[in-house]
Amino acid sequence: MKYDGILIGQAVRNIRTERGLTIEELSDRVDKSVSHIHQLELGSRKMGVDLLLALVSVLDTDANRILGIEKTGEACGREQESSTEISIDDELSKLPVSQREYGCWNAGTGNKGSADSD
Repeated sequence: MKYDGILIGQAVRNIRTERGLTIEELSDRVDKSVSHIHQLELGSRKMGVDLLLALVSVLDTDANRILGIEKTGEACGREQESSTEISIDDELSKLPVSQREYGCWNAGTGNKGSADSD
């Protein structure tokens, strides 16, 4: 999967506006400058995993939507990614619990709280 800053930036902007947040509110909630978020939304700045996880939490979405990974089909009640795409959530779930934890965000369960509850 290739990083496409413009598509990712558009996704962040779309989700932010769907949630009714201004760029100033989002920047405050993820502890980044307004300029940083503005550059991210324009596609001129890449984001790290720490910002991705903060955005997932603040915007109440999943990493696949931010990264533009489209899900197709349904199997056993669970969405499947197309065969050429890799789900960041699936890849993170393969890591040991101690490596999935980020601050108050538990990437293993998608819930806020300690990863020790797994």
